[in-house]
Amino acid sequence: MSIGRWQETSTADGRKVGALALPQQDREQLTRVVATVNSVRKLALPGVVPIADLVGHSGRAWLISGAPVGPSVAELETRLTPGTAATVLSDTGQTLIRLHQAGLAHGALDASTVVVSPAGVALLSEVGVAAAAAGRQPTAAEDAAAWADLARRIGGSDQTLQVVAAAAAAGLETGLRVLAAHASALPGFGDRTALAGLPKQPEPIAVPLDIPPPESTTLLPGAATEAAMQAAPQQPAAQQTAPRQAVPQQPAVSQPAVPQEHLATQMARRTTEPPVPQPTPVERSGDGVLRFGQGPVATPATPSWTPPPAAYRPPKKSVFKRVSGLIGSLFSVLLVLGIVYVLLLRFLPELGIPNPMGLFSSTQITGVTVQKVAVTTCNTQADVVGTVVTNGEPGTFAYEWVDSDGHRSGRLDQSVRKGEGSVQVHYYWGFSGKGSHKGTATLNILSPVQLTANAEVTYSCK
Repeated sequence: MSIGRWQETSTADGRKVGALALPQQDREQLTRVVATVNSVRKLALPGVVPIADLVGHSGRAWLISGAPVGPSVAELETRLTPGTAATVLSDTGQTLIRLHQAGLAHGALDASTVVVSPAGVALLSEVGVAAAAAGRQPTAAEDAAAWADLARRIGGSDQTLQVVAAAAAAGLETGLRVLAAHASALPGFGDRTALAGLPKQPEPIAVPLDIPPPESTTLLPGAATEAAMQAAPQQPAAQQTAPRQAVPQQPAVSQPAVPQEHLATQMARRTTEPPVPQPTPVERSGDGVLRFGQGPVATPATPSWTPPPAAYRPPKKSVFKRVSGLIGSLFSVLLVLGIVYVLLLRFLPELGIPNPMGLFSSTQITGVTVQKVAVTTCNTQADVVGTVVTNGEPGTFAYEWVDSDGHRSGRLDQSVRKGEGSVQVHYYWGFSGKGSHKGTATLNILSPVQLTANAEVTYSCK
């Protein structure tokens, strides 16, 4: 759930920015929030609300975005069509995948923490902030469950989005694959103009513009946190002389770039800075020539000591010797790299790492079977299991799945460890709606030999 509502205000140069007040926090909580905001900013993901700064004002911390933030999906929920809802799920799901790959997670994902930009892109807001304030570590599994709940909420009664929500129970990647396979049939999916046409900017809630300089101290990077915590509004005016910085100009694009790490945001305020002293003009001499420095300097006297003899220099090597030495060194390096390459290719399968080139593979395929599957649950997916029998030697084999509806998985590589007499490979076939369907799933072994096996897959929903 969102920790607050984004508001609109102005910088010192009149540029509009977004501001979000964080709840009251102690020093330890604020330190964690600063570290989390810094980690997310360094990724510079296009699917996250770009944070320009984190500042202190009136004893509270404020998130500052580079541009006004659009309305949340919770505000637009009643106006979403199945196509625009699928676009929101696609945008947020892909951004979550990239967050998880970087070792981060959102921790508070729902319709109130997803906003729609003026360009029609769904952006994640407040990434990791609520979890950092609470002192807990969010997980990718938590985000996947929240994404499935979001799909159920904004999907309404649409069967396709409900199937996507059910598939997400097996993982976020599975939910995105099912969404990619079926969402293209939804009118308006991927149409940024349709999604951008939904927001109607609410009346901005003004943030007080006349902010004393000490109360707008930047909290980024983390070293400035303690100074910001100690900034008190009741400080006498004579002591309020802290320097101020202005928000750096953002490029005029739909998603503003994140400013440099050590730049701070300053809200619009009265100008009290002393004028910058002007340099004294350079004067010309009578002959019109500009003079610099201290003038001519007397030539130093020659030293009375005798310099030591020059150091011995060995004779230069001939061109032939230098070239032959360079070739010998290059040959040695190539020899070492070749040996390392051969050893890696030989032992990659034993380490469980696929070898897509199939070199030095001892695996032989002796048989392949596919199990028959009957699905009697509505709006679910069939797990088709293929069993590949091997000679138990380490190596790699290539395979692909093809179903009777015309879908192909493409070439896939599977590693085999030493001693594994059989390996199972899976194919997930999603079904939705009422009725029955009978199809065939075919497993093709592409290398080292070409084998084929298939089985019947039935679906029944009453």
